[in-house]
Amino acid sequence: MTAATTVKGIAWAARQGANDRKAGTACRKYQRFLRIYNLPGTQFTLRLWNAYLLASQPTKPVRRNTPPPKPKQKSRWTRGLTLSDATTPRHRSVRRYDRVKPRRSDLSPENAALLMKVNQQDTLVDMWR
Repeated sequence: MTAATTVKGIAWAARQGANDRKAGTACRKYQRFLRIYNLPGTQFTLRLWNAYLLASQPTKPVRRNTPPPKPKQKSRWTRGLTLSDATTPRHRSVRRYDRVKPRRSDLSPENAALLMKVNQQDTLVDMWR
């Protein structure tokens, strides 16, 4: 061991790793760790590196017994439907008037004629629209 490694022990490496993690300057490679802290490549410095590396890793938060998250509210635009819903209609179908074969009416011909007389269009006003 050299004089530099006797001053710097495992506790120092752990403290330095935590400090570097907080500062955002943690070493990710062993060679850079040796170069920055002026350490020789020995078995002892490898143990220092392992302690440094463990301390410089971000710790995962421990999950406590928390209630499950509330479900998201259904969107007003999609009405709660998702892309995986295959039965959602893309558009409403509109019946088109068939010019070749007129639609059958529920009205009798007499009632249809009476309605046509009552609901006559004002042709002069409609002509200028």
